[in-house]
Amino acid sequence: MAVEEQHKADEAASSGLQAESAEHLQRADGYREQAKAIVKRHNSKPCPPLPN
Repeated sequence: MAVEEQHKADEAASSGLQAESAEHLQRADGYREQAKAIVKRHNSKPCPPLPN
């Protein structure tokens, strides 16, 4: 009986971790898109002349 309860507790913890992982991946995708936009905006500007 204790083994079944532990198994249920492990499954609950695992599903919680999976939800956290999915949330983390979603957030990471958002940051990746922001970074791409920043790089695109930066690359669209001409480079300033280098000091001699």
